[in-house]
Amino acid sequence: MPGLQPAQPGDFTKRAFQNGKLDLLQVEGLADLIHAETENQRKLAVRQLNGRLTKPFEQWRSQLVQMMAQVEAFIDFAESEDIEDSVPEQVRESVCDILRDMNKYMLDARAGERLREGIRVAILGQPNVGKSTLLNRLVQRPISIVSSLPGTTRDVIETRLDLHGYPIVILDTAGLRSNVQDVVEEEGVKRAVETANDADILVFLQDSLEERVNFETFGLENTGQVCLQLINKSDLLPPDTDFKDYLAISALNGQGMDAFLEALLKEVQNLCGTAVIDSPGLTRQRHRLHLQRAINHLEEYLSQEVVGADLVICAHQLRKAVREIGFVSGRVSSDQILDVIFADFCIGKKKKFKKKKKKKK
Repeated sequence: MPGLQPAQPGDFTKRAFQNGKLDLLQVEGLADLIHAETENQRKLAVRQLNGRLTKPFEQWRSQLVQMMAQVEAFIDFAESEDIEDSVPEQVRESVCDILRDMNKYMLDARAGERLREGIRVAILGQPNVGKSTLLNRLVQRPISIVSSLPGTTRDVIETRLDLHGYPIVILDTAGLRSNVQDVVEEEGVKRAVETANDADILVFLQDSLEERVNFETFGLENTGQVCLQLINKSDLLPPDTDFKDYLAISALNGQGMDAFLEALLKEVQNLCGTAVIDSPGLTRQRHRLHLQRAINHLEEYLSQEVVGADLVICAHQLRKAVREIGFVSGRVSSDQILDVIFADFCIGKKKKFKKKKKKKK
């Protein structure tokens, strides 16, 4: 029909936002719900869609707007008897209270972001310790080539897995060793180290028949990631062998895999458990960026007031903080930000998470 055209991805949701039916955080929650591949991702998205994440931002914005009104009134009518002299001190105390609340959200260790994007788990170890076999065992299909030749895996192989409702991104890396002569393998080792340094959890695999080594020997940085120490090929040793602080498994026949998955699940829950149990938390880097900027402006307000700066200059920091908070919920927006948000509704960009099959008892 003349004048009509097919709706583009996100068009109806964009109209809901423009007409005040949804704020920007709820729009992102709806997009995440469409893309959710695990149960906990779905729960996180539903809570954000229902306004759980909107509430603290709107509360902060409302309080800051009220403080701005008080400061502006004090500036314009300071000599009037209707304005108390204690207004600046009251505003200062309120700013300190808001800063405490904001900093609590910044200390969530990226729990919401990890749950939304997936916890990155890197499998590391020397050549031929069974890294690719372990990956294939986890995803229950031959995704990685298994060979007795050292250096078979040259690049990082990435796949996704649903672990009891938690999305994890498993990364199989090249074998770590020194004195590599092959240029291609050397690049593979370099990428393995970079992948490990960026991962949330390290799974360091060693051969039960080889001498134990420390993963930091290969240039890996200790950036505070969780490290699970595994001994593979445990089926080649006597059953009563004591592996001390290591988890003993056999990636080939599945021995010890239940204990390993239980330990992995525990660490995953620790990394993103707060986003599942409590409030949604910050689910995107955009939220964290604007919230940190708002915190910086409020801290600048306090520091300028201490040095005796003009109250008009101090009040400008409050306006900047309100603007940054508004960017999160969509009260203050730009076309560029909206285009990025609504582009996420494209169905072709969905991430696939393979469901972990439960073993029949």
